[in-house]
Amino acid sequence: MKKTISLLTAFILTLCVSAGALAIEPADVVGLWYLNTLVFEEVVINAAEVGMDNSVVFNADGAAILMSPGNEDSVAEWSIAGDVIIVSADGEEYISFTMADGNLVAVIEEEGGMMVFGREKEAAVAVEIAPIRANAALEDFNGLWTAYLAESGGVTFPAELLGFDMSMAIVNGQITMTAFEEELPAAGGMEGGALVAVTEEEESITFTFNYHEDGTLSTLFMDMVMLYFQKAN
Repeated sequence: MKKTISLLTAFILTLCVSAGALAIEPADVVGLWYLNTLVFEEVVINAAEVGMDNSVVFNADGAAILMSPGNEDSVAEWSIAGDVIIVSADGEEYISFTMADGNLVAVIEEEGGMMVFGREKEAAVAVEIAPIRANAALEDFNGLWTAYLAESGGVTFPAELLGFDMSMAIVNGQITMTAFEEELPAAGGMEGGALVAVTEEEESITFTFNYHEDGTLSTLFMDMVMLYFQKAN
């Protein structure tokens, strides 16, 4: 399963980027680099798992080629300024990298994140979804739940990556969902091993919650995103 990291882990990664930096030589940079990891606030994402097959080539002649599937390759120039690799286009800085533990790291300040490139391409880690329990009981759904994983178009990613800061309290079919800073009450009952609940608003929405063998819940949200919930600690 994908997991969020703590603020401490993110802080350590930041230290790796900024502390103890040494001057970079061209030989350290020339070649092909793969985007392997993205870090946004407290979330670490395996790029391959979310379908981001981006890469960059640094040529010895000072050209940099940024490649992204489905888009035309972008050609820029690169240079070294002490411990920073600067990629420029039309005379303006486009992105910069530092080197840490053999990786290239770009800090995206406006998005509060980082992109980590490596010499070797990391494979996606399979996300295993536990089977649905066909004979789940109403009491299995009781508790406080938070969305932690989302799936759309065959791609899984941390729920908070798309802003699904969603939680819910369930007591014997009575549900209070909190999403996008609003509370959404709903009520329902068991149908074929699933909890089917209808919201109490004027234009009601029906949610079908399934209970999985590993103690998680799932529901289809907005007819396009499957959300997975785990019990709050």
